Amino acid sequence: MAQVARSLYSYTARFGGFSYEQNADHPRRIEKTVASTLKKQPIVGHAHPPLPPTFGTPDPTRPASRSRRPASVGLDELLTYHYLVAEVYRIVPATKLPYEEFWKMPKTAQADHIWKHVFVERTPISEACRGVLTCLHMLGLDAARRNCPGCANGSPAGSGQIYRPRDGPLECRKHHDDQPVFDDNERARWLKDAKTLRGDPRFKPVLRIDPILRNWPLAAKKLTEWGFDAGDGVTLTDKNIEEGRRFLREWLDRQQAIYMALSLPPEFRYPAESADPAEKAGQIALEKIVLPWPPSAACPSP
Repeated sequence: MAQVARSLYSYTARFGGFSYEQNADHPRRIEKTVASTLKKQPIVGHAHPPLPPTFGTPDPTRPASRSRRPASVGLDELLTYHYLVAEVYRIVPATKLPYEEFWKMPKTAQADHIWKHVFVERTPISEACRGVLTCLHMLGLDAARRNCPGCANGSPAGSGQIYRPRDGPLECRKHHDDQPVFDDNERARWLKDAKTLRGDPRFKPVLRIDPILRNWPLAAKKLTEWGFDAGDGVTLTDKNIEEGRRFLREWLDRQQAIYMALSLPPEFRYPAESADPAEKAGQIALEKIVLPWPPSAACPSP
């Protein structure tokens, strides 16, 4: 903070027409102002925050008694975060370790591979690396050791406890959580008990709708199975479009989602360059279903 204050002072000193001797208290005043402003500013996180234990996806590789994990916990899960997977492939390219071979490896072997090449043989300075090291430090674990006690395949306490961000100055007080409605497990949980899933005020749902743009035939098939007349997945009638909007309205209301989200691949183009009817249908779904924000689906405040 003091460095920020000195930098701001240096800038204002050059362009503000005053000298250090005349305004010796300026760095301290700037530091106080910046600290006060940051303390009052809400900080909202996104992407992959710690989740409430009400979320999770079945894991077929685990015993039946533990097949549904309340969340991804343990060092192996931290190390196989997809940013770190991408980082290790800049070090050990696919010509040496093909992607399909990596994904066939057990989770622990993937984590060992990333730990060795990203954390041990190189200085872990990326943001993704610092996140792992910060977690270990906050939990009192020795980051210099790979097999730290109680770390792998469970929480540090061995109980599956979820470590959520603490509230305080400059801490992340709210999180935007992606909720993929086209994931059968996630959808079933929301249909069963939406109130409980909305129960923690720190976690704000975000409705993920990737297939609507990326694979409209699949999305239309799913919507039809769920009771929405979405058509054949190739053509969209006025009725199909209205049913698609009804689907979004219902799920935005059910989740109290603050916005919708999706991830697009590099080959995605708008307008659609292909004559493929499915791609054209996806473009129409974007224009006629997603972009016209339904007035009845007003977003709650983030």
